[in-house]
Amino acid sequence: MAAARPLSESEDCAKLLVLVNSTNVRILICYHVDKYVKETMRSEEKIVNARVYKRYADARHKLKLSRLEQMISTSKTSDDDFQCAFVLFTIGVILAPTTQTHVHWSYIQVIREVSVIPKLNWGQFTLTHILDSCHNYKTCTQATLLGNLALLQFWYWEHIIAASKYGVKYDKSIQPPLIVFWNETNAIAHRMVF
Repeated sequence: MAAARPLSESEDCAKLLVLVNSTNVRILICYHVDKYVKETMRSEEKIVNARVYKRYADARHKLKLSRLEQMISTSKTSDDDFQCAFVLFTIGVILAPTTQTHVHWSYIQVIREVSVIPKLNWGQFTLTHILDSCHNYKTCTQATLLGNLALLQFWYWEHIIAASKYGVKYDKSIQPPLIVFWNETNAIAHRMVF
């Protein structure tokens, strides 16, 4: 059997990606999360009153991270409820965290169709979220940066010269990115602790 050969029509996953091999043709569509949410959006009132929303929301109609975490940790199987709670929790803690202790109500649209979840472009989602946050911070419409700040730090570090490799000395007024201190010894020590 021949190996799959990707034929891409665009530079990102928003377009059609066709994988061809000797036995079949499979078509994978990867959607932008924000675009999908907007296209399937209903009014806040309709979403909050929907049965699927009530399953994950608390008594005050909030998608609380603590409640989602409890649902994940007490689940005995990885059924649709577990997957949906996990996706909402991941949005609120890793992919698009905010200063709030809950996930925005609009993200319930992402889990309405469980079969669509793996087709969503989560990398583009987290990138768009953090870039929007940087823009809002820069234009003074928000007081703090929101989003996957570890990813932002990694991108920053990726684009500057490595101090350990080239002997760059950071003066006390410039805080080096924390990733500069991660070498193999630190990574092994961290793994052994956890």
